[in-house]
Amino acid sequence: MAASSANHAANGISADNSETGAGRRDHVVLFPFMAKGHTLPLLHFATALTVHHKSLRVTVITE
Repeated sequence: MAASSANHAANGISADNSETGAGRRDHVVLFPFMAKGHTLPLLHFATALTVHHKSLRVTVITE
């Protein structure tokens, strides 16, 4: 249970948050290796994650 709390704390959800389990969404952050041929497959992967896992929040960082 402590690992779960640490995971949610890392995702910006505090331990005293009153959200129920139904309101919580897991969060995945994707950071592509910015080289030719790496970005589009990662975007396709992010899209597939959101289509198959409706409760998953996906963030792609590009900088």
